[in-house]
Amino acid sequence: MKEEIKFFIGMMESAYTYGGMEKDSHSFTRYLLPYKERLGDRLFNALYDAYYKELKDNYEVIHNVGTDSEGVTYNSLKRKS
Repeated sequence: MKEEIKFFIGMMESAYTYGGMEKDSHSFTRYLLPYKERLGDRLFNALYDAYYKELKDNYEVIHNVGTDSEGVTYNSLKRKS
C-alpha cells in the first residue's frame, strides 16, 4: 500500500504541475481517479484533499523550464519561500 500511496502522490504532483488536479479535468479522470479503486474511497479522498491543499499553499509551478528535442516544454514545482 505504501508504494501505491507514493505513486499516487507523484501523479498528483504531475497533475498539479500541468494544471490537471481539479476533479472535472481530463487529467484527474484519466490519471488520478484510477487510484480511487486501488486505495479505496476514504484514503483516496483524504490523500487528495490534504495533498492538493499542500501543493496549493506551499508550491508554485514554474512553466517552461526545459524543452526536449521535439519542442515539448516542461514545467516544474518549486517550494514557495
